[in-house]
Amino acid sequence: MIILPQSVFSKMWHTINLLFCAISAVLYPYVTAFGFPHLFHPITVCIIATETVMLFDIVFNFLTAFEDEGSMEMVMVHSKIARRYIFHGRFLQDVIIWLPIGQLLMLANPTLAIFLLIKTYRFEQLIMFMDRKKVMPIFRSYFDSKTQKILKNPYLSEDKINDHNQIFSRLIASSVYNIVQLFTIIWIIVYVVAMMWCILLNYERNYWKDESQ
Repeated sequence: MIILPQSVFSKMWHTINLLFCAISAVLYPYVTAFGFPHLFHPITVCIIATETVMLFDIVFNFLTAFEDEGSMEMVMVHSKIARRYIFHGRFLQDVIIWLPIGQLLMLANPTLAIFLLIKTYRFEQLIMFMDRKKVMPIFRSYFDSKTQKILKNPYLSEDKINDHNQIFSRLIASSVYNIVQLFTIIWIIVYVVAMMWCILLNYERNYWKDESQ
């Protein structure tokens, strides 16, 4: 089984994976600060789902074809795909993030719960997706399709007002995207800093509790 990177299934999977990347960026700082709730708590269920999606994403990368930079042809051989992912891709990084290193250290010593924040590195994928080079072509293709419809219509092709509206809509879309990107990054930074503050307070509280005993 080989999955083409431009297929509908591939795009749907990347959307699901990015959603769970965002969820992990929120949940892991929280459980690092306040600990894991009971097994059937919604937060625990979401974390298990996040880990499952991460595992499937590693498998997905072993099955996804890639374009050879030299010949510009799609490589669909399993051994070549695996070699590229392991030696030139994110395989080692993905495995380290997926392994329950933080959970095991947390069980050994609660003060080592901070290692759970390794999991938040998955948010990098969402930040990379928000790169203008990747997002703006989506806006461009949307507006280009609308422009083609206008040009095919003899009554609208000479409409300068509609033409100006298309340009103005592009500028608005670009500005809105920049604002959303900025606020998302600021929100994540503030959230992680707040959780780090809670982690330090819990660590200090546990330290003085141990000292008093």
